[in-house]
Amino acid sequence: MEGIDIASRWKRLFAFSVDNLITIAIVVGITASSGKVEENRRVIYGNRLGHDLVFDFIRPSNPNGLGIIFVNSGSWKSDPDDINLIYFKSLLRRGYSIFAISHLSQPEANVPQIFADIVRGVKFIRQHAAEYGVSPNRLGATGGSAGGHLSLLLATRGHEFSGESRNLIEAVAVFYPPTDLLNLGSSTENPGNGGPPLHFRNVFGIAPDNMEDWKRVGRRLSPIYHLSRNTPPVLIIHGDADTLVPIEQSEWFVDRAQDQGVKIKLIQKQGKRHGWLTLLLDIEHFSRWFDLHLQQKGFSLNGQLPIILSLLYLAVQYLLLAARGQTIGKLLLKIRIVDGDHLSKVKFVQVVLVRELLTKLHILGWTSSLTYLFTGFHLYLLYCLILVVMVVSGFSIFVNVNNRCLHDLIARTRVIEASGNLI
Repeated sequence: MEGIDIASRWKRLFAFSVDNLITIAIVVGITASSGKVEENRRVIYGNRLGHDLVFDFIRPSNPNGLGIIFVNSGSWKSDPDDINLIYFKSLLRRGYSIFAISHLSQPEANVPQIFADIVRGVKFIRQHAAEYGVSPNRLGATGGSAGGHLSLLLATRGHEFSGESRNLIEAVAVFYPPTDLLNLGSSTENPGNGGPPLHFRNVFGIAPDNMEDWKRVGRRLSPIYHLSRNTPPVLIIHGDADTLVPIEQSEWFVDRAQDQGVKIKLIQKQGKRHGWLTLLLDIEHFSRWFDLHLQQKGFSLNGQLPIILSLLYLAVQYLLLAARGQTIGKLLLKIRIVDGDHLSKVKFVQVVLVRELLTKLHILGWTSSLTYLFTGFHLYLLYCLILVVMVVSGFSIFVNVNNRCLHDLIARTRVIEASGNLI
């Protein structure tokens, strides 16, 4: 190899470290500065039976002037201390302010009272919208199960209960909501006689065996019977193996909504029941839905800057590789990648598709990084796998006779001093 000097182990390792540190700096740095919580305070919006009714106001450091109502309810029970910010990471990164409304739990409060209090909370937020820095006419609502049910009631009946002429909210995105209390279908809560859900017979403010009263109250509290052409856009995510709230509840709602001309979308999660391990990742769908239906026309950088900078960095790296056989780290250290067999200029397919993307797990690495940027949800096992590959690659530089790391061996490349006279 006359005139060709193999790059030293320490130069190789340093360049390897520089490239990975730049990647980490982009991911961690932008994550730390994007969607940071600027304010988190609890606000009293009313009182029920001597209990304060509260919502948590969470404002990001990059507010976009839009608010999302999170209905904090499961089985029509609510505890403000159960609210976890990780649920809102994707929304906060895009600049949405969060209003996490809690209510007095059943059986102390019945479901009609609970819904009335949720409406009261939304009205309070709308009346004080200027104080919170949001538009009162561009609010979204989200929740799961009972929280999804109450969110859909806000969408279909909120204006009736509030006495206002326009919708209280302008878009909805929910998980597995009950939509028809009079027809529970294949639910494990179906008593078989058209009555209230088995474990919730006494939470609707009526005698559970009075079928005439139940039909009246059940209909009033079933979003499916109050759909109209004025219902705001709705997104539902529902597991097709849910036995508590079967997916047919959402399918029936979608069919009737489409008949009314409502913008609606149902995402079915195959094999998922009433909640699933990766549910937090699906909130990204909610964020996009609110972007589509709440944002004013025009492009916003809120939530997009991490992707733009990440793609720009990748483009620079791979263009350098294609043109010079160098990454940013190798350019700084004055070393370059060459074809290992012929000691000639490396091929683009060889260096980018084989050496970089496949053997260094860039696809998985950047997917997991962007997943964290979107949702704040760590894919710990994937990060561990990437770390192992990086350590093995770095270690192999010291055990190979030509200082070749793992991805050099697989792609059949070498790293030489840039002063070599072949490029």
